[in-house]
Amino acid sequence: MIKYDKNSRYNASARKWYNSAIKHLEKNKFEEALYALNNAIELIPDYPEAWYNKGYVLEELKCPDKALFAYNKAIELNTNYTDAWFAKGIALCELNEADKAVESFDRVIELDPQDYQALTLKGYALIQINRIDEAFKIFSAIIESNPDSADAWYNIACIYAVKGNMDKALECLSKAVKTDNTLKKYAPSDKFFKNLSQTEEFKKMTS
Repeated sequence: MIKYDKNSRYNASARKWYNSAIKHLEKNKFEEALYALNNAIELIPDYPEAWYNKGYVLEELKCPDKALFAYNKAIELNTNYTDAWFAKGIALCELNEADKAVESFDRVIELDPQDYQALTLKGYALIQINRIDEAFKIFSAIIESNPDSADAWYNIACIYAVKGNMDKALECLSKAVKTDNTLKKYAPSDKFFKNLSQTEEFKKMTS
């Protein structure tokens, strides 16, 4: 909950700056949005939505460390801020802190057990820190409830590739690209498919 300044003039001014920032975001004008959000926060330092959107802007400006600080401020002001926890997890992944990202995605799932995107990203983060079996359980559960989940099939393909089971990896990757053709462009550069990428079947599947 926002603890507005006692002076209502500051409330109105902060809201005006915040709304201006949102309009700039809709046009992908990130520098302008950041300026407006900084002004809103200067007037009301405990403005969680402003901090959250500042984090988003900073990520777009390729400043994940500063974005993480902003997300943490939003969470400090509202511990149940699901979007901020989710965004924090993504920022931590970008900073190669997948172990901490798992904790953030766990918090999202605690707040919203039906958030399959958070569950998927948690599984992805687990793969990054070599907690393969845990990741496999997550993606298997997702497929059980949604057999057409391309992301889940793709990540299971990664897991099989890591384990050296190339036949199963190709089988799962095939299911992933049939459901979402855009995954073809990511697979050739995916580090988990390094050994698999030299096979003719893989090249054909991703061409």
